[in-house]
Amino acid sequence: MSTDPFAGFLLIRSDLNGLCKKLLEFPACNYWVHESVVSRFIGLPTNNQYGQSEALTALIACIKKSYGGNKRKKNQAFTGFNPIELQDENNESGVCFQHWGRKELFQRGTDSTVPLVRRPRWFKFGNGVIQEVGVQMDIVNQLVGNRVPDALNNDDPSIPVFAAKRRQKSHLKFYQGRDLECIPYRNYDVPAVAVKYLWMWPNIKLKSTTIRRRSFSPE
Repeated sequence: MSTDPFAGFLLIRSDLNGLCKKLLEFPACNYWVHESVVSRFIGLPTNNQYGQSEALTALIACIKKSYGGNKRKKNQAFTGFNPIELQDENNESGVCFQHWGRKELFQRGTDSTVPLVRRPRWFKFGNGVIQEVGVQMDIVNQLVGNRVPDALNNDDPSIPVFAAKRRQKSHLKFYQGRDLECIPYRNYDVPAVAVKYLWMWPNIKLKSTTIRRRSFSPE
């Protein structure tokens, strides 16, 4: 398997400017976005050799140089933007990414026999993100009832077994707006998670020591 970041360039060459524009104009988010979601959203192509992850790698490489391809081979294409280093969180585009988490298996082309396994890229769009990826994943694990060590603290799982089972059964109902089917989750579990990460929202205070849905008071 090639380690050349431009290996999948021919996949994106014909629409390089359009794909760059979709990535750089991705809607602002208040959370880090996994690369697979980004790839699907901007519609990165695939073929029998390369998957969307490799197309994204090529796109990032092109954005870094403002072009891709080779003039001698007559396949050069330009992004239409000045060079941007997307791993620099302070770049002027408002878009950046970092590698975070355990290695994952990424889908390749249908004829590829060598697996692509690496740490995923997480993207930040805009200035609304107020937490690191590790904190974001800790919050997700708490809300869905995954009893795993915290990414930042590396301590024992802090979710009681009964609460974990309730969260696993209820979180989808809650986010689908089916509140009457998950009242304990709404009234007890979500507030319990919010209290654990209350330091992220200094304008929110607790009105009482009893943690319930109505225990919070914005200032």
